[in-house]
Amino acid sequence: MKSYLLYGKTDIRFCDIPYPENTDENEVIVKVRSVGICGSDIHYYKDGKIGDFIPKAPFALGHELSGEIEKESPLYPEMKKGTRVSINPSRPCKTCVHCKAGKQNLCPSMKYLGSASVFPHLNGGFSEYVKIPPKTVFP
Repeated sequence: MKSYLLYGKTDIRFCDIPYPENTDENEVIVKVRSVGICGSDIHYYKDGKIGDFIPKAPFALGHELSGEIEKESPLYPEMKKGTRVSINPSRPCKTCVHCKAGKQNLCPSMKYLGSASVFPHLNGGFSEYVKIPPKTVFP
């Protein structure tokens, strides 16, 4: 599949990367239809980093995205192929004290699509498809 990967400061390349074929029952594949360009994307491009988040490997930016379900999950029958969705790009750990208290926004182990906040980096929406947990997908 096609993707724009950030390789470093002012270095974004149009690349072929593997289609995310192997999905768990608790994942769907979304065909990306629209992506916003956030200030963080601009910082990664212009400065090669954002704050302390310095990319260690090429990855796709873009955490403000929407699209349509391409591959369904048997655990989420309401998410039919073709359903138009928006995506929450955050991935809380679900096990820390904050997550268990329903305050996932305070999770110290939070991961984000299109961010170098963790390694390996999670590709964002500057790709044709993203593999994602259905709980973060909203019709």
